[in-house]
Amino acid sequence: DQLTVNAALSLIDATVVDDPAYRPRNQLEGNARRVGSLWVNWVKPRGTLRGLELGWGLFHRGRFFQTTANDADTRVDAFTSMDAALGYTFGRVTTRLNVSNLTNEIGYLSANRVYEPMWVRRAVLSVATTF
Repeated sequence: DQLTVNAALSLIDATVVDDPAYRPRNQLEGNARRVGSLWVNWVKPRGTLRGLELGWGLFHRGRFFQTTANDADTRVDAFTSMDAALGYTFGRVTTRLNVSNLTNEIGYLSANRVYEPMWVRRAVLSVATTF
């Protein structure tokens, strides 16, 4: 009951079949063939630090091309980030510290032929209460 594991993987071979503008088997723009994630979360159910919560995860996006022409200069390299979370609930108050991209990897998404950088390392602290 204290441990939750969430894993996801997509393998998508989105390629050109028949189009006069592009070579057959070219990858469609923005399509990474492999995308996956893993998140593990643990909550301490009782004892001194009851309500303590620890989380850790990985996110991976495989290489892809910015355009369907698959020109070498539009290839975007694979990207893997590691994230972590630390939380504590006491009474009706919950605090949580989320750290994204612990290893400070550099990665990009692409939309409409514009490169969009992924988050560099960042930390977000939140406090919530219930009524």
